[in-house]
Amino acid sequence: MTDAKSLFWLKCLIVFGVLILLVLWLTWAPAKTHKGIIKFGAQVTVVLEPSMQNHDNPNLSHPRDLAFAPDAKGTELWVVNRGAPYQIIDGTYYPNQSAKCQWRYGGRSTPPENSRFWPSFTVIKGLGTTKQVAENSVDPWAIHFLAEASSIAFGTQSFSPQHHGPSELVDKQGHYSFATCGESRNEMKGCVDWAKGQWETSIPLDFQGPTLWTTDTDVFAKKNAVADLYLAKSFCKGSEDPECIEKYTQPVCTEKNQPACEIGDQGKAFTLGSHLDMLHESPLCMGIAWEQRNTYWVFDGCGGSQAYVQAGKAPDLEKLLVNGHGEDFNLLQANLGENSADDKPLPRAACKENGDIVRYDFRVDHGVGFDDHCDGIIERYAIGKVKRKEGVPSHMLVWKGHLFIADTGNHRIGRLDPHQAGGRASYNKKPLSERVNDACTVVWDMRNATSEDIVVNYFKPTDLSGFDSPSGMAIMPKSALPIQHSANNSGKDILIVGDNASSKLFFISLEEDPGISGKLLGTVDLQTHIAAGGLMGLAVHPLTHDIYVTDAVSNKILAIKLKGN
Repeated sequence: MTDAKSLFWLKCLIVFGVLILLVLWLTWAPAKTHKGIIKFGAQVTVVLEPSMQNHDNPNLSHPRDLAFAPDAKGTELWVVNRGAPYQIIDGTYYPNQSAKCQWRYGGRSTPPENSRFWPSFTVIKGLGTTKQVAENSVDPWAIHFLAEASSIAFGTQSFSPQHHGPSELVDKQGHYSFATCGESRNEMKGCVDWAKGQWETSIPLDFQGPTLWTTDTDVFAKKNAVADLYLAKSFCKGSEDPECIEKYTQPVCTEKNQPACEIGDQGKAFTLGSHLDMLHESPLCMGIAWEQRNTYWVFDGCGGSQAYVQAGKAPDLEKLLVNGHGEDFNLLQANLGENSADDKPLPRAACKENGDIVRYDFRVDHGVGFDDHCDGIIERYAIGKVKRKEGVPSHMLVWKGHLFIADTGNHRIGRLDPHQAGGRASYNKKPLSERVNDACTVVWDMRNATSEDIVVNYFKPTDLSGFDSPSGMAIMPKSALPIQHSANNSGKDILIVGDNASSKLFFISLEEDPGISGKLLGTVDLQTHIAAGGLMGLAVHPLTHDIYVTDAVSNKILAIKLKGN
């Protein structure tokens, strides 16, 4: 009898112990949804927000992407701001009369270099330390080279020359090159003609695409006087105006009788700023990813050949080409693009509904502030296979030779294997903008560019609500998750995707076999921290593996540390 009682109480003790362990497990373990998908918890910290900024010159203005500087051990974070040539009052956009731009084709006024709402870079240094500072930089010609900034990607080390000539690809001082893209058709937005009392933008030239920069602070966001003089002489070649070069190199205005002077901008001489290179085949560029050396992938939301009409086919074409330079807007007639009896706007082709994935090789850059694009090679891989969503970046990344794409307009994550493209099919003879200005730039269509399987679905959670507008993407080691999914996660990676519509993060396994689609491991709901439409850029700290995101609605940078619920 005693043995029976002992056995009974032993069983009770075992059951009680199991219940205690179960309660502890349920308390500690992250919550799971259907099919074993885990809802991770998150500790959200504000890295930079409006209350921390100078309101007269804020560091953040519609931030849309961010990236950690290489070799900075996660202490330096670069942010690209779309900017806005307007003011925001109670969530409503209004023209900013206190910062009149007055930029118009034919006028020589250039945008204020520190305009409050201009496209800009914010560099956060000393990230996470007591010495953290945020520095805002505006390139002198950001209105073109950083227009409607959507994305940033760091590349290789680069030498930053301050003279005319090619840059080397290896820099002993450790400066890096990086590239940006912008959701722009080169309209030069932000021009307000207050004399007429109306908001105006120029006709789109579609002379847009990825831009190459350097982190060298002696060069970045500054003018190169040597380049300015070189370009002035080039633009004025053959001109009968004896003051042509002086008009380019001297300030726009020296007296307070022009709008540029009235707003405190003493008329910066015409410049191409601090960019290292630019190629112009992708208007409405929604995302960019680095591959190798000076080669980048871009998400072309315009759909390819939307730019200039062929020479001789349009009577007004010569107005865009002054001495062969399509960027020479200052010599264009003042009424270009206006509907008047004497001047008709150029015929424009509307951007296509679907876009392309394009590979850009800048090769050797042209140096700071110059404009020689002659050695560029451009390849179109997925013509009409992706779709842009207006205002929402479609970020991309390269992982083990494969390009992962946030195909925002098609509500999916796509994967492109460049090796399946079948090589170059033919020289692209369409009238694209780069070839009009630099006939030696080569543009190719790839052999399988229009095939149905050139971009395959890698992950499309049709059974989950909220995965509507994938935007930001980053890679994280699987071991950084707050719960282990297998005994050995060494060397395994996961893909993080941020959804712009739902403010959720998705954690997707990356299989070594490219033929296997990713499996959804878990999610994080950030709706209480980021309003719908705010979640865009996404980056992972190289050491802590914390996740950093941009909130384009509230103008914030947030840090997210995963934890179990």
